[in-house]
Amino acid sequence: MKNEFGVKTIKVEEDVTRDYIWPRGPEGIALEDASLAESAPAGYYKLALATTDPPLYYTSLLEVEEYPWPFEDNSVLDIKLGNFACQLRSLDRVMEEAFRVLVPKGRMQIRAPYYTSLCYFSNIRNITPITEDTFGYYSKKWCIAKQADHIHKCDFKPIGMKFFYTEEWILRADAAKDWARRHYWNVIEGVECIMEVIK
Repeated sequence: MKNEFGVKTIKVEEDVTRDYIWPRGPEGIALEDASLAESAPAGYYKLALATTDPPLYYTSLLEVEEYPWPFEDNSVLDIKLGNFACQLRSLDRVMEEAFRVLVPKGRMQIRAPYYTSLCYFSNIRNITPITEDTFGYYSKKWCIAKQADHIHKCDFKPIGMKFFYTEEWILRADAAKDWARRHYWNVIEGVECIMEVIK
């Protein structure tokens, strides 16, 4: 099904893997142990924005930045944003929309070129450098700990960070890779962050 947002969406059905099943409790809050569910609730979505990862579908970056997204509050289980986070005119606005439509404990996965990589600088459309701290600004706990001067309306808990190393560095020891990532350029090609909504 394709909606006016331009996103091909799939309703969550019983054949969805249990990782994506979020049964609702009596207060309408997603239960913590989703693996206990035998079938998925009707009326929920999984979205892929600016990515072609199966089983989700592609939508262009321009459509991602058309607000508001045509999904009800708390109606989306999972969002994947492809390698375009660094091209968004307002990452804040996208994160706020994601927060609005995701169910409690819903997840968002974002991949992007790392700010010190040739992958980032080789594309003239990239306007927002993405670091390991970028998505911390969408966590109230992180902002308070860092004494940030602005706290966003949305609140996500980072639950995973993955770095994609260049061929030269991928087989090195972890300590060497970590040091190089912090001190050298073009060690990391991309980064992936997974966050969970706190509502």
